[in-house]
Amino acid sequence: MVRKLLTGLFTVAVFATGSFAQAYPSNARIDALGGAFIVQDQSKILAYAVQMNNYQDNAQVTFNSPICGVKNLGEVVSVGVVVNRPLMLSFPSDSGFFYGAARTNLGAPINATGGRALGPDQNIPHILLGLNLEAVKIGFDLFYEYSNFKQHIDDNPEGGNHVETDVSGNIHNAGGIASVLLDLKGMSLQIKGGIGIPGTRGKREVTTTPPEGGTTTTETTESSSESAFFGVLGAELGLKVKDFNITLGGEFVGSHFQMKNGAGVVQNRSFYRHFDLYAGFTTEINKSGLAVLMIDLGVNSSGSEPDSLAYAVAQRKNYTNYIYNVIYAGYEHTWTKAWFFDTFTARAGMNYAIYSQIDHQKGEGTGGEYDSRTKRETVYNQVDPRLGIGITKSVFALDLCVNPTVWAGLISGPSVAKVTVSLDF
Repeated sequence: MVRKLLTGLFTVAVFATGSFAQAYPSNARIDALGGAFIVQDQSKILAYAVQMNNYQDNAQVTFNSPICGVKNLGEVVSVGVVVNRPLMLSFPSDSGFFYGAARTNLGAPINATGGRALGPDQNIPHILLGLNLEAVKIGFDLFYEYSNFKQHIDDNPEGGNHVETDVSGNIHNAGGIASVLLDLKGMSLQIKGGIGIPGTRGKREVTTTPPEGGTTTTETTESSSESAFFGVLGAELGLKVKDFNITLGGEFVGSHFQMKNGAGVVQNRSFYRHFDLYAGFTTEINKSGLAVLMIDLGVNSSGSEPDSLAYAVAQRKNYTNYIYNVIYAGYEHTWTKAWFFDTFTARAGMNYAIYSQIDHQKGEGTGGEYDSRTKRETVYNQVDPRLGIGITKSVFALDLCVNPTVWAGLISGPSVAKVTVSLDF
């Protein structure tokens, strides 16, 4: 009765809050299973830091993807690090448009003399902290994304004005995500929540001193962000029903910000919201096989709106909803003592995505009323098949994922899509 009640309450809460699942980077094993991310795997640390308590004294390297390592410091405390992870506010990581808008806002004249702040290819490490309290496990994912540039020019020509120019700019996002894993006697529940406080500031100061004792003048231009915020909430419930391990999950990621440009004008308020729900199951087959099937439903919503509804024609509220649903399926079979390997695993998977886009403009106020909604053609993607293998030997593990649709030639065959190496130390 308690299990049914908890399951019902969780399901209602997920649908009521519009929770969802992020597009976290995966490893070769998950990719080979079609991308089905409900499978218990070390890559789940990227979504829920609390999972580090289940993968202590382990390092995993996925080429062209994040590198994660966890070290146990005793029975309770673990520490870890994640590198090569996409920035928290860079699409498709979490909520995607702040950094692009910030770089634009640092533009002329702030950025006219060169320099760059926090481009999308920056790689900022995340620090992980885990606490294993038996029935309750806790994890923290801490980050401080920061980049800046500075420039000083001293131009003092003979007989001309002495001009000193100082240019500086920075973009930053400090925050953390806490997660908890509860063991509920036959069920598991993990919950997470976190915030980030992104910001940007640029300044250009030009001091001009005329020759022979003229009056010195200083001209200052500044730009900055206003009321920027990033947040994430999520939950995932796991329960066993006969031979099936069922997973229900949801997540919400959102951000909003405004920019004040060099002329001191506050821009429209921009926002990004990501809602996602997912459900699926895994089941063992003949003790050596694992099958997974899941569905992922989500909405990405982004746009801008003026501070008030008293708008001119150019100040309408504009937003785009991107609606998607994806089906994932995969299977892996493991043989023990295969050749000189401890285990050998063969994998196959696929995914099938359907998505559509809705553009919406709306406004009312002193400028009159306006409402426009355009639904674009629904897109049905091709089925995306994947193949993969995995081997283990002592403390070493190697996983490969290949994409049969990318054929490199008669001899070389399909291209390797992803490689993951793990070390259990």
